[in-house]
Amino acid sequence: MLCLSKLCYHAVSSASPSVEESLAAIDLCLQVVAHQESIPEEVLAQFGYAPDTVKVFSVPEIIRMKTCQENTEATEFSFTSALDLLDHVDTDDERSSLLLEIWLMAILRDQDRYLTPLADNEDPSLVIQDLMFFRVVDVI
Repeated sequence: MLCLSKLCYHAVSSASPSVEESLAAIDLCLQVVAHQESIPEEVLAQFGYAPDTVKVFSVPEIIRMKTCQENTEATEFSFTSALDLLDHVDTDDERSSLLLEIWLMAILRDQDRYLTPLADNEDPSLVIQDLMFFRVVDVI
């Protein structure tokens, strides 16, 4: 529907500011849809959703699904994608809360590693670079 709406707006011959604003709003919605489509099917199944009949998630729900512990396929790019989604959150309070939640989930991703002592031949700087938190920081 969004793509069809965008096509209709492009068919309008006038390039008025209202048309441009509407196209920008549609583009933002399409970006959110693309983020939702990138949620792995396994994660959707773990939360009880059939991949072919998924509801439209809110931005906070998408962020949580991209960064949750159940998402075993999450990489640093999943977390940066979640950080990008913060631009689509309406209130500053919710945005701040979600920002903290994203970073917390990145830290907790490797919680077992924090408790494991280093082996004699392990380089601490290499171990740190392999932690999700620092991989996300490197990508940003």
